[in-house]
Amino acid sequence: MFSLKLTSTEISSGSCAVSWCVDTDMLKYLSDEGCIDPQIVLVVAPSGPGYNRTKEYRKVVPMKDLMTYIEFHCAGPNKIFGYICEGSARTARNVYLERRNGCYSNDMLDSDGEYYTRYMLETYNQLKFAKPISVDVPAEAFAKEPSDTEKLWVNWLHRDKAIDQCEFRRRRLLAYTLQIPVCIINVLGRMAIFMAALLLGMRKISLGPILNHLTTDFFDVCEWFLGGTIFVSECEVDDSSATRFLWSVIKKTYRLPFMPPIFVAICLLVAYHVWPIMLAFGLALLLIASMFGALILQEHRVLTSFFDTAIKVLTWLLGESKKTAKSEFWYLDKDEIDLLTCNADRKPFDFKTLPVKKRSIKLRFLDLKSKVCKPYSR
Repeated sequence: MFSLKLTSTEISSGSCAVSWCVDTDMLKYLSDEGCIDPQIVLVVAPSGPGYNRTKEYRKVVPMKDLMTYIEFHCAGPNKIFGYICEGSARTARNVYLERRNGCYSNDMLDSDGEYYTRYMLETYNQLKFAKPISVDVPAEAFAKEPSDTEKLWVNWLHRDKAIDQCEFRRRRLLAYTLQIPVCIINVLGRMAIFMAALLLGMRKISLGPILNHLTTDFFDVCEWFLGGTIFVSECEVDDSSATRFLWSVIKKTYRLPFMPPIFVAICLLVAYHVWPIMLAFGLALLLIASMFGALILQEHRVLTSFFDTAIKVLTWLLGESKKTAKSEFWYLDKDEIDLLTCNADRKPFDFKTLPVKKRSIKLRFLDLKSKVCKPYSR
């Protein structure tokens, strides 16, 4: 059995302490499986109609910490899930914390966020799943949002919005120092490209990417060059006869000499010699790659010998460390069993009631962070 504990289900802050306990059957199962350092995977998600995969909050912590702090990011009904992972901390983070397209790559909850996925329940031991805890998070528990203008400026170089006050403060420090020259360079670059497009007479030119430089991508200026230039007519070339072809070419390009002379050579080079340039560049890269490949092949035996030796040494070291680690499981120590196992007198831990020897620097930091860094509501 594996259980999650809260000091109180009455949530008054966006962060709260959560602890856990297990029974002796769970400890025996972990030792039989050879699990040296089990990890706790915590999932916090809104329940009911408000559930969405992008709104999940996950955290991986060692089971030996006995407690940690979690964050809520959605007001209303929420559920807290817990799962014991037998892999290392690195493996657990790679599997359960990897994100893609705004949400976690590995599904842990079903489509409505009410329980674990059927695949996980059928694949892993039932002892490893904690019963979800339901809480109701008031809107007052979250930090007050900054003004829209400041958020636009502070989050300019970031893909997602800040999740809490501390992250926003770090971004603000960057925004009012190093971000200022970056913004100036960005605007000057857009203006330089604008002048080039203006002198070339591009049809799709506009001031939008310059005036809205905080909300538009830098490469949006490329759209200026997709509509062609006013110095080249949009009429089709008629190649039915030599006379019609010559007349069509003249009709299409008669305004080309009126383009600023400094850009005529560039336009002709891009229009008629772009493929030869790319071909020459590709051949040069191919020549360099072949020379480098010949050098690698020449030293192949030395490199192979070096890597074989390195792999053997690493394999031996990993094997020795694994043997040493497996000689004793920390959670089978009597003192640890007393702290880990569930019983009728067991109360949920918070930082104040946690044994002094378990009050690590990381937990002290998380305790302080929970007081000064309120999360924002999504």
